[in-house]
Amino acid sequence: KYRGLPYAENLVPVPFLARAGAEDRVIDPEATRGMEAALKKVGHPSARVDILRGKGHWWWDTKETLDGGVMDDEDMRAFFAQALRDGADASGGAPPARAPVRRLV
Repeated sequence: KYRGLPYAENLVPVPFLARAGAEDRVIDPEATRGMEAALKKVGHPSARVDILRGKGHWWWDTKETLDGGVMDDEDMRAFFAQALRDGADASGGAPPARAPVRRLV
């Protein structure tokens, strides 16, 4: 069983969107929901998980044929654009600084 809590603290400063297909047979969508819960538990300000009905582990067509699917459809492009805007706003336009990483060992 996947346990995301030890890693969640490292992701707090990072925009987070995880997507899973409800019919995923590779990674149980409940594991994705578990990561969302772990992030919220450590205070992530905007962790988001989308579980898409009728999708498996990978897909090319979210709403339209070949619209970019799991990695590059309209929802993902909006998420990336917002993350880039938020990073630029927080840094005055400078590239984001590297976030500190907690060692797990």
